[in-house]
Amino acid sequence: MRTDRKYTFLYIIMAVLLISGISLISISLLGKEEVIKVQESKKTITFAVYGDAEQRRIISETVKYFERENNCEVDIYSFSSLESLQTIVVSQYSAGEPFDIFYADQQSLQQLKKKLEPLDDILLEIQSEGDTFIEVALQEGKVFGAQYALPTGVRPYCIYYNKVKLNWKGQQTPQEFMDNKAWNLRNFDLYCRFIYSKTQQPVFAISPEWQSFYSFIIGNGGKIMGFNENNKLILDEKGIEALSVLTALIKSGVVLYSNELQWGSDSLSLFRSEAVPMVVGPIDYIYELSKPIGFEWDVVPMPMIGSNFSSTVIEVPQIAVAKSNNAEISKKFVRFFVSSFGQKIRLEQGERLFSSLNMVFYTSFGDVHFPAHSNYLFFMSENGKTQPVLNSYTKNRSVILDNYHKLISGKMDLEDFAIINK
Repeated sequence: MRTDRKYTFLYIIMAVLLISGISLISISLLGKEEVIKVQESKKTITFAVYGDAEQRRIISETVKYFERENNCEVDIYSFSSLESLQTIVVSQYSAGEPFDIFYADQQSLQQLKKKLEPLDDILLEIQSEGDTFIEVALQEGKVFGAQYALPTGVRPYCIYYNKVKLNWKGQQTPQEFMDNKAWNLRNFDLYCRFIYSKTQQPVFAISPEWQSFYSFIIGNGGKIMGFNENNKLILDEKGIEALSVLTALIKSGVVLYSNELQWGSDSLSLFRSEAVPMVVGPIDYIYELSKPIGFEWDVVPMPMIGSNFSSTVIEVPQIAVAKSNNAEISKKFVRFFVSSFGQKIRLEQGERLFSSLNMVFYTSFGDVHFPAHSNYLFFMSENGKTQPVLNSYTKNRSVILDNYHKLISGKMDLEDFAIINK
């Protein structure tokens, strides 16, 4: 009997252990299932951007705030230029794998509008919280009245000038021309030639960017009318006149052009080293010139026909959202990224853009030296113009800019670059 009791007891212990083991396995599996469920609920969205390594760093740091608060991951795909990005964006759509969020221009917005999420609801939400976007920036993201992209910032372009080098007795300074409402193309031409006659050194540095190209045209009251079958830009008389003045200044050595000036990095170095007393550049230059340099400097707009700044040029980066299974979280990300909070984070990380009016004053904080007439930059941001949105221009923009490079480097004549609209 004792033996039977002994075995019975052992059987009971083994049964208990077996049941416990099964329970532990079940608990373990259940825990594993819970972990899997949590991991599966963490969405990943893709964000295609453009810019240099510093811009990617700024965006990466900003994205971390959103990831922490929304239990998601944002994969960033970075490209060197907006043009290269747009090419990939369109090809990704063709392959059926569009980016969830991407930087866009008017050409891609018009081309892809049926495949994009309208963002009017986000805009209304942001505005209801007190954000007032710069109207020119908002217009850049509209297609047929609907808001398909929202501005991440505004980048005004202007002329930076050395106040010491351009202080000639009996000659007006760029600022005095502005005060007299006479800072137009004709006086810019005469002024540059006067300084050149005194120094025999280049007076102005220019790079082959659309901002410099378009600035001279609209600043003279000119218009881009289109693009013909012979790869020639169609301009009105004022546009042709502007490019004639510019190319003449380059050929005579008054204006300095080099392919190495692309993206403006070397032009800034030339200005800092006092090799040229004037250079065109974006608002970013203000932050770079806050570092100690040996001369006083200020800013003026590019030569323009009026005093209301509507004939000045600005750049407006925009972001759009693709129609996809991730549209809801993607729109939430855009709302964060363009809001005052998102802009504040980007500004603190080192970005030089602002897209809402209440951020204009925030940029003035910190140890940044703003020039005496930095108000020009804000007037330009509110009233300036972006790239032409003509289909014939946007579709052939890369050809136009390539030919513009050839024009201002002396490899192409004006007659081969553009014709007058008749």
